[in-house]
Amino acid sequence: MKRSIMMVLAIAASLSFAFSQEDNNNVFWTNIIQIKLDKRADFEKKLPAFLKTHYPGFSFRIYEIITGPNTGSYAVVTGPLSYKDLDQPMTSPKGEAARMADEQALDAISVKAEVSHLRRVNDLSMAKTDRKLKFLQVTYREFQNGSWGDTRDILKKLKDARIAGGSKVDVDIYRPVASGPLNMYASVRYFEKWEELDYDEKLTDLYDKVNGTGSWYREVDKLNEWTKNSRSELRVLRTDLSVNKQ
Repeated sequence: MKRSIMMVLAIAASLSFAFSQEDNNNVFWTNIIQIKLDKRADFEKKLPAFLKTHYPGFSFRIYEIITGPNTGSYAVVTGPLSYKDLDQPMTSPKGEAARMADEQALDAISVKAEVSHLRRVNDLSMAKTDRKLKFLQVTYREFQNGSWGDTRDILKKLKDARIAGGSKVDVDIYRPVASGPLNMYASVRYFEKWEELDYDEKLTDLYDKVNGTGSWYREVDKLNEWTKNSRSELRVLRTDLSVNKQ
């Protein structure tokens, strides 16, 4: 974890759980933290206390990752925010010496951490502004260089088809900002109950109705051709670990 966890924890200013529609206030920072197997209970005790003690004016959502290669890790999420927020001075009310001591205690029980910051692509996203964030299905797709424009066109038509067909699926699209491979996007589906995963939106019918018979299968073939690799994971919001600004 080293300095990376503190990088993401120190940048949030006056964050809310609602989505922003402003392009300059639409960045989400995520820190994926892997903890030593025998230190999970210790981490879950120390992290909320650390956040409340040293960053009482900020909000953090903590997710536990339950599937995929990061199973068992935690995702510390802040946002939406703008980069202007990062220019705000960050000082702990307990002083830097106390903050650094508590930071080192967290570092000692971690294995690794990866910080990313992604911007929500508004014209491709369709999640309700007040959507509950209890569960997330996050899919990362890395595409061939030069194919984002065509991929974006398909995602836009997909959004329009879902809206026209009254789909109940809430999905947002995110793109990296100076964070990891640039030829990538993340699709995030939000749901409040597990039973929502049983919902069949009949995507082929929705898409073909708007774009012509057989169009969805043709578009899927294109997306598969442009895709270099993809992975997906499920995250569960840990309300017992998450922290609202005081």
